[in-house]
Amino acid sequence: MADDNSNSVDSVAGDSADYYELFSQFRERADAAPEFGILAKVTSMMLIRNGGDRARFQPLGEFAGTSTFTTAQITRDDIVLLRSVKTANVAVTARVHDVLWEFTKGKERIEHVHLAIDAYLELASSVDWHKADDLLHRALELSTRFQGSDKGERIARVRDVARTSLDAGASSPGELLALCELLRVSRPSSEDRDVVVANINTARRDATAAREHGLERNLIRELQLWEDNDDSKQDLTAEVADLWVAEADARLEAPARSAFVAASFLESAVQVLRSIPRKHRERLSVERRIAELRSRIAELGEEAVDEMTEFTSTELPLGEYAEAARRVVTGVGAGEALLRLAQVASLTTEAAERELAEQILDSTLMLMLPTTSLTHDGRVADKATAEEAVERQMGELAHTRRSIAVLGQILPALRVARAEHSLSRSDFVQLAFDSAVVPSGQEQLFASGLFAGWNMDLDAAVHILVPRMEALVRHHLKGAGVHTTHLDRDGIEDEIALPALLDKPEAADVFGVDLIYELRTVFAGRFGANLRHNVAHGLVVDSMRGSVVGLYSWWLMLRIVTVPFWSRDSE
Repeated sequence: MADDNSNSVDSVAGDSADYYELFSQFRERADAAPEFGILAKVTSMMLIRNGGDRARFQPLGEFAGTSTFTTAQITRDDIVLLRSVKTANVAVTARVHDVLWEFTKGKERIEHVHLAIDAYLELASSVDWHKADDLLHRALELSTRFQGSDKGERIARVRDVARTSLDAGASSPGELLALCELLRVSRPSSEDRDVVVANINTARRDATAAREHGLERNLIRELQLWEDNDDSKQDLTAEVADLWVAEADARLEAPARSAFVAASFLESAVQVLRSIPRKHRERLSVERRIAELRSRIAELGEEAVDEMTEFTSTELPLGEYAEAARRVVTGVGAGEALLRLAQVASLTTEAAERELAEQILDSTLMLMLPTTSLTHDGRVADKATAEEAVERQMGELAHTRRSIAVLGQILPALRVARAEHSLSRSDFVQLAFDSAVVPSGQEQLFASGLFAGWNMDLDAAVHILVPRMEALVRHHLKGAGVHTTHLDRDGIEDEIALPALLDKPEAADVFGVDLIYELRTVFAGRFGANLRHNVAHGLVVDSMRGSVVGLYSWWLMLRIVTVPFWSRDSE
């Protein structure tokens, strides 16, 4: 490359620290020089927090199984060009070396790693904390992975940045939490712990005074991760439950009173209390508190029914359904759009579907004939006797209903929501942590599945979320005192599979009969989609990516996570 490479690159990049801006500038000049083309590609990738202290590159966009540039697409010619780039722009320097180390070995690889880390640390000091957080976590990940190359010196530098920023004072609770997390994963000292605890407790007092219950719960969550004493950790868990109760009381006292919302907050409190280990329950009066909350939920459930408004209308063409669904999620905030999307379609009732199936079959030969069902590749999947005709017809009705819901409501609403809001995986991580129903320790997995579905990567979403659904059912049945394992003849204790779990009488008490029916028809029913069986046995095919059942199963999980289930009849 020519000696004026530095000037030519910097004439385009300037002192920009924004990767999307750099991508746009290099893309506009891509035909002017070969290095501009490859720099447009590498700066197009997004640096995304991927759980814990991990930060990874992701493509700028993914469309129907293809994506924009990733390092998997890099060529030898691209590597030659990147090696020759010389620039004073810190952001470009960081990105170039962070790409090159993957394609080099030995001493050269370590040099690229160190240059990338040093550039990230310099860049983090010149941008706002939102951008700095991702940059510092990327620097920490590289520093940890290659810690032997500098004896941990760069890990210590990341830790020093976090501690210095914390001592200087966070500009917001969000920055405070980000700094505490960064310090926690970068080998903190005992003095660091004392500083973090003091800062969080100060922020908690402010949040309490402002009645910002959600913020205080997030602060407690971080505080628990710094706490070594198990008793103190569980005391904090009980405080989280109290905050859900306080938020429910506040909603009942608000001008826009809602018994339904208050009841869902109380259900969240119950789920938090259930997460407390048994050895701490007597000390914290967990069983008594759960019983009191269940009683309140039952009372609010009756009031919530009275709050509901019945809408009746003439039959609408599918296009009008779609337009109505789009309007529901248009022009609202990201969180509200996600909540509305989760409720854009209605769940059916088992009784209504059974009645319709019986009406269809009444006085027809189908009631007297056995049937055989085939898989997509011609194998016999199931045989139904004449006595099972109603259940078979209910399965067909469920498939038709799902198709209408997906094509007429869920998909149109999802497209609008995605067009108006750019949600990251971290948004779904927060959603999972805030959910009353997601089992503790599985938030990252739920978030990965929900994020995949949001991006229409339905085959990945199904493979992640179907096992999560089984784990969710098992978790809540176990919390209700139901045995979810059995002993075989050799005395080995095995987990009971999802179909058998849904058949347990207590399942309807925990989830409600109608949600159990939905779960059967989608995940574990003989005459339904039977996703659990297909995923477990490797029978899912590529067509899942664009399938009705794939999108519907993702949407159903989104609904369960965002709108906690609770059955008034079961209380």
